[in-house]
Formats: sequence, C-alpha cells, structure tokens
Amino acid sequence: MAQFRARRRTRRDEEPVATSVATGARRVSVASGTARDLAQADTGLVGEPTSRNHLATIGYQGVRKAAVDAGRTPPSPRTFRRWKQHNRIPDDRVADLVARRAEITRLGGVDGAATQLGRSPSAVYDWQAGRTQSLRPDAQGRLVDAQAAQRLRDSGIDTAQMRPVISFTADVHARTDGGNYDYRMSKTFEFGGPQGLDHTQMDPEQRRALGDALARNDHARATAILEEHASVNFAAFDAFDDDTGFHFDAITDFHIDWQ
Repeated sequence: MAQFRARRRTRRDEEPVATSVATGARRVSVASGTARDLAQADTGLVGEPTSRNHLATIGYQGVRKAAVDAGRTPPSPRTFRRWKQHNRIPDDRVADLVARRAEITRLGGVDGAATQLGRSPSAVYDWQAGRTQSLRPDAQGRLVDAQAAQRLRDSGIDTAQMRPVISFTADVHARTDGGNYDYRMSKTFEFGGPQGLDHTQMDPEQRRALGDALARNDHARATAILEEHASVNFAAFDAFDDDTGFHFDAITDFHIDWQ
C-alpha cells in the first residue's frame, strides 16, 4: 500500500540527469542512467549506417572518387573488397568523404540533396568533396532530420500508420503533491493493446515523437515520452512534470514492436 516516507537515495539521486522534452514543449529531467538503459535495448530500428553500408551505397567508383577528393591514392578492387569485409576504412579522411558521398546518394544525389537541405548544388558538391568542412547549421539540421526519417523507412516503420506495442519493467518514483509525496516501486508496463480497445495506446503525436526520438538516438527524450505516457495515459495522473507522475530510475526487459 502506498505511504508517505522519507526520501532515500536512489540511482536518480546519485547520477546526473538530462533535461529533455516530452511530447509537448514542457521540459523535464530524466535520469541519465535510465536513458542509457534504453540506448542498450532493442528499439526495433535498424542500426545506423556502417562503413560497409556506405561502401555498398556508393560502390567502387564512388569510393575511388572519395579517395581522390581526400588526396589519397584510390584503392584497388582488392582493397575495396577488404574494406567491405572488415567493415572499416583505415584512413579517417577517406572514411569521412565516403560517408558524405553515401549520405548524398541516399538523399537522391546532389540535386535531390540540394532540394532537401535548402542549399545550392554547388554547395552540396563542395561539402561532398570535403572542400567545406561542415554544412551551415540550418542545412545540418535538415540533414539530421533526413537521416532520422531514412532510418525509420529502412526499419519499415511508418509512425503515421503503425502503433508501438511496448513492454518493460521500471524502477519508478510515483510523485504527487508538488514532489512531497514520493513512493518507490518496481512496476511492469504494457502499452498498446488491441487496436481501438486499449486506453494505453499512444496517440498519433506520441507515436511520431517516440519514433523520431529513437531514430535520432535521443534516448533521454524517448525516456521522457515513456514517462509522460505512463503517467497521464496508463496511470491517469492529472499532469506530468518533474514533481508529478511516474519517473524511472531504471528500465529493464524493454521490448517494442511496431504494428
């Protein structure tokens, strides 16, 4: 039975916290250790592109061009195959320009990338070839957006049409009364039952936000979204902030299936 008790030190008290944003604009604090728990879990997404992926995306001729742009001797076909086999490009400059060229290819080539990034084709050429070290902040932001969207597509996930069925166990702070009431427990959560029948399903905004956070590896924000949903939808708290609702010290046995 829930009861008033003195606060005791827990993982959340002992580890740093990260400030993040839940579904809306409200900023909340989450335990950094809990975000790490989520980062180590299987979130149902394919991994980020590796050197092998980049090499396969642009092929041998693209790698030769990247090496020339880097001021290096182009690799032989045998070396190219070895890089793919080992999933590693030993020269950092070549690896960087191979990754840039692969990103541009995934965005539809120079012209497609220019449209999506809001830059001129010549600016995209210069970045791809390493003649400029970085994109402008606005273009860099659009690139990150495009990478997150591509990762969801590669994973076969459409957050507008699909819903996450989620289960996990968490060490929980249940807080009310401005944070003065603080009850600790371990609790198992299951979100997203049969379509249209379970009140624990995430609404469209929450689904989009959770998928986007996971695709960006923003596990602090994903944690905040799960805490908010557990508080307002699962447990029916009147609000969710640092002093109200469920707050997780740790997450174990996390599983998500997009249906």
